[in-house]
Amino acid sequence: MSNLSQHWNRSKKRSPYILVDLSGDDPTRGDSRGFVGIANALGKILDYPVVTIDKNTIDALEQDGGEVSVEALESYIHSFGDPHIVFGKFTLGSKISQYCEIKPLQKIQGINEILSAQAKDHPLESILVSHHLTPELLREQGQLFRAAYPDIQGHLIAVMMTEYKQGLADALLLATKDIPKATFFLCGSKRTTPEFYYKMRDELHGKIDAQNLSGTVTVIGYDLNATRHNMRDNEQDFNPYAGLIDQADHIVVPNNSLSMFSEPLAAGKTIHIYAPPGSTMFRSKQGLLYSHGLARRFNATQNGAVLDTRQITPVNITGEVAESIAKSYKRLLNEKRIRTFFDACEHPVKHFRDLVP
Repeated sequence: MSNLSQHWNRSKKRSPYILVDLSGDDPTRGDSRGFVGIANALGKILDYPVVTIDKNTIDALEQDGGEVSVEALESYIHSFGDPHIVFGKFTLGSKISQYCEIKPLQKIQGINEILSAQAKDHPLESILVSHHLTPELLREQGQLFRAAYPDIQGHLIAVMMTEYKQGLADALLLATKDIPKATFFLCGSKRTTPEFYYKMRDELHGKIDAQNLSGTVTVIGYDLNATRHNMRDNEQDFNPYAGLIDQADHIVVPNNSLSMFSEPLAAGKTIHIYAPPGSTMFRSKQGLLYSHGLARRFNATQNGAVLDTRQITPVNITGEVAESIAKSYKRLLNEKRIRTFFDACEHPVKHFRDLVP
């Protein structure tokens, strides 16, 4: 057997796959969901499996409450094959980047907004970000949402939260003054502290009582961070975020989250962007969504507090980002094959056709 054949057979023992390293990150973060979404789309393009390692994976590998060994973690990583592409933050919190000797062809890191630049031909690449939501996942989560919250009545209005937003309660109630029955669903995120969540909820309850609207307007919600710290008894352990996007009649998002701009648009729904008085966060970027008819301003004025959601062709940048990464990966893979060939073969010109048709 020639040197080339021996080397080529050894290199093919482990199949390539895509690894998403969330071992040092929060899986609910927008950047984390972006990594997962791009990796899944990339896996379909390349026909590679995708493996995600998060804190739960690390905990399962630990023995007797001790730290997971480097040997055990590397053995686990290579049990799936050879990680050619690795997504992750690669911070000190990552067990993989901190301890493991893996050398992928590509490392994909950085915040979601930077990765969006890969989709340079998309007209909204400067404001949309990648995520994990697909039509199939949205439908599945929508059914789970209805099962978890079967008693919702009237118009379902999703209120996506980052921090507490002054004036938002007034805008919401003004917008529903002509709706016979409405349910506000407050959906907290990683950035929503329990203090922010309950301040918003209590303010809404107070204004509803003051305006005698308790018979027509209901407030329910999910406080992600309080649930994690057992600070309240949420009715459900189920995280309703994706299902709420699927089921909501209207979606109100804050002006400081590109993920919350992007994810409802992937469900084929226009969004309502609320900005507190005086806030300029992402103002110019929002203008692109307004000019493309994908969003409307939402505020506590007679003209601004209008819920007008339209069905649109879903807008999702994730696939285009994955396509761009796939192209660069294929170039790197071809370069590696050529380098491998010249390193392994004593007579490269004679055997070049064995590797490159």
